[in-house]
Amino acid sequence: MKVLRGMGGLSGVVVAEKYEKYLSKLSEYGVEFGIVTTNIQSGSQIIGWLVFALVVSLALKNSYKFTFEKKLHPLIIVFASFIFAYAMIGSLVSSSEVFLYFNF
Repeated sequence: MKVLRGMGGLSGVVVAEKYEKYLSKLSEYGVEFGIVTTNIQSGSQIIGWLVFALVVSLALKNSYKFTFEKKLHPLIIVFASFIFAYAMIGSLVSSSEVFLYFNF
């Protein structure tokens, strides 16, 4: 269970301080009350990126819709190929190797 908690990031949950008077009972189960973005490296900036990602994912067409329309514009193919190639080359050139270690 300890491994799964570590892998899933379930080592702690932070809830905004303003809800402490309503949810104080949850502190018995490891819930902390404080600034929600304390444990995130970029702080509140990540909230903006999450909103941006949500808007992009809901507003743009996905590959499933492209498959049924069968109308792929050549620029879309070139753009997708460029992004794929950039990601592949970036992963090959990267000198840092990341090893994910979980506390077993």
